[in-house]
Amino acid sequence: MTARVNQHLTSAVEQFPGILRAPAEVEAVETTSSGRTYMRLKFRIWPGRGGPIETVFKQELLQALKAIDPTYQDWMISVSYEVEAQVRQRSLR
Repeated sequence: MTARVNQHLTSAVEQFPGILRAPAEVEAVETTSSGRTYMRLKFRIWPGRGGPIETVFKQELLQALKAIDPTYQDWMISVSYEVEAQVRQRSLR
């Protein structure tokens, strides 16, 4: 499943390069205390440019995962927006 997700992540980067501020990446594959496994993908996008992620990428990924597991549901893929902490560099004047 991880290989399929990586394939779609790469495809989205190639298809929508103009929305990205930095390369997309698989940030983590984690398991919760209840045994549920999830994968966190990170797209660093320009503000207000999440439409292709919310629609095209999510639906393509859903169809790919359903090919592996027909019980996979739309609610199992969520898109959230978070602000990433940035380190500010001091300018030398």
